[in-house]
Amino acid sequence: MGSPLDEYSSEAMDESPPATPLHGQVLAFGSEPATRLGTPPASEADDTSMASEGAPSVYTLDSTADGHLLRELHGRTFNSTNQAYLLPADDEEQDRHDMQHRALYHFVGGLFPWPERVEPLLAPSNTHRPAILDIGTGSGTWVLEMGRRYLHADIIGIDLVPPLIEVQNIPENCRFEVDDANLSMMHYASTFDLVHMRAADSGIHDFESWLYSIAQVLKPGGEMILGSGDYHPHNENRQHFPATGEGRPGFSWFNKYFSTFVDIWKRKGTYHDAQFHWEEWLRANPNFEDIKVWELWMPVGPWESSMTPDRIRASLLFRRSVIQMTRSPMAALIDDGYPREVVELWQREAEREVVEMRPKLYVRWTWVIFRRTQRPWIPQHQVASEGMSDESPRGTQN
Repeated sequence: MGSPLDEYSSEAMDESPPATPLHGQVLAFGSEPATRLGTPPASEADDTSMASEGAPSVYTLDSTADGHLLRELHGRTFNSTNQAYLLPADDEEQDRHDMQHRALYHFVGGLFPWPERVEPLLAPSNTHRPAILDIGTGSGTWVLEMGRRYLHADIIGIDLVPPLIEVQNIPENCRFEVDDANLSMMHYASTFDLVHMRAADSGIHDFESWLYSIAQVLKPGGEMILGSGDYHPHNENRQHFPATGEGRPGFSWFNKYFSTFVDIWKRKGTYHDAQFHWEEWLRANPNFEDIKVWELWMPVGPWESSMTPDRIRASLLFRRSVIQMTRSPMAALIDDGYPREVVELWQREAEREVVEMRPKLYVRWTWVIFRRTQRPWIPQHQVASEGMSDESPRGTQN
């Protein structure tokens, strides 16, 4: 009997059907979940302090709304609702999301880490249907696969633009919504058993405050998983590349290219290194407990010695996604004033380094899981005004 990971072989990935156009798709599409998700309990719906000026998070759209959601910039398509997010939102980018998803499936060992904590939450129940939220769903692949695996659960994926999926291909227990997670999500207070967000943290404006907001959408005892990769690459010794010029020891075009991109992103107002502060912020937040952190080092290509077949396969898939990733920042750099010919040179040299595996690159992924406490939700302003602290054990690092 083959490994369940075999479904993500590079051969299988090449047979993926082409993406479908956005036209004709709407705000919320997919089948209506078996339960009515999104009705806030009175105990939490009355406290709107977590909201961004009380603004609802769901936009009112119709099937012609593509032009309001999307904008063109130097040959790529971007979302038009959150311009602090500098990666494209077109079919090429969603194809990259799929490649990255398949690589992560291998490296993580499944659709999520910490299965010993997640699986009990998603077990079939005679009293309720488990509910799952995926924030920054991208291509929607994670939602689709969770929906097919957990037919007894309801799964919702949200993003700034809809995924490129035909409605008839969405499982009955899945739904996608166009939504900005920076805005109020009070319509989903105490709704979800599991909230998942992967590689979408760069679209959150104030991550520490946002953690108080997201605590409200979790049921007491519900879990959240965050995962994000470091845009600053590491060498084979798991060290950052030195800030040095071309031709000097340790210089990397890939590092220069993405370091410049991150600098632009920070100037646009999004704190892009949030994952390195997650544990600190979570331990200071009285709404969470049992916090565990995992650092996953992903080689860009099969250059490590003594790699297992699964790790070789994962590294090859990841290298393909990183090669495509080198094209993602180009429009943002050109828009920031860098000459197109310079950006094209940087992209070309960065891609060459990835293809040749010279230098050998690691990307560090940070993962964290945490549980909402059984206590009533505590807003951030109350913590600040009362100087509250949680003196109970807050979990261990793993």
